[in-house]
Amino acid sequence: ILDWGMTLGVPQDLQYSLIEFIAHVNAEDYAAMPDDFVRLGFTPPDQLERVRASNLTEGLSFVLRQLSQGGGGKKLQARVRDEWREQYDPGGLLSKEELRAKVREGFYAQARTQLEADGVEGASVMDVQNVMEKMQQRNRELFQVPPYILYVARAFSTLEGIGLSSNEDYSIVSEAFPYLSKRLLTDDSPRAKAALRSMVYGAEDKDASNATPNLSKVLSMGDGFTSYSSATAAVPQAAAPPAAGKAASPAPADAA
Repeated sequence: ILDWGMTLGVPQDLQYSLIEFIAHVNAEDYAAMPDDFVRLGFTPPDQLERVRASNLTEGLSFVLRQLSQGGGGKKLQARVRDEWREQYDPGGLLSKEELRAKVREGFYAQARTQLEADGVEGASVMDVQNVMEKMQQRNRELFQVPPYILYVARAFSTLEGIGLSSNEDYSIVSEAFPYLSKRLLTDDSPRAKAALRSMVYGAEDKDASNATPNLSKVLSMGDGFTSYSSATAAVPQAAAPPAAGKAASPAPADAA
């Protein structure tokens, strides 16, 4: 099913960076995400402050939250339309075309505001095409695509396609959650502990001694850990290497 010629190892530092990013998205900790983009290789370090000043992290978090609910592209589009209607047409009075126009109007107004904040003159009177061109140029400066993400995207799209063929509500993000839960609950590294704290208490700037834990997240992670442990219980563990200076015990002979 999988093309093992298109795989690569994931360095430990990148593993922790991915775990931290997922935890911050889950906690909607937008302030921490720009640093995640730099560690993951999406944002050049010299563009960090510009990313902090933008609201691009909120948009990305919105997309990832939609993806986590599963169902593939069709159901994602339906959920996005529902959110648009809730935001721009709570009374349900607009047609589909009017709703799209309202969304576009809001997007362009937001884009002009961002461009003006970056010192782009005349943004308030730009036509739609100029606004889009400026935004594309701005985003090219803020973001780049690291090579490893092509491998990850290819693997995820393959697995998601297989899952959707048997379950129209399949979510690869949800399927990966049990492993994430196990990793956060058993990894003693400071970075894993910080990611776990973000998942349970929210933004990193909160004082955990005074913050209230998110019980639904705690329960979800407990269920995820149990699910992962049950699913992997029958998988043989790799034998530990013999201690230095000691020979491994010979395997017992098979009974006749």
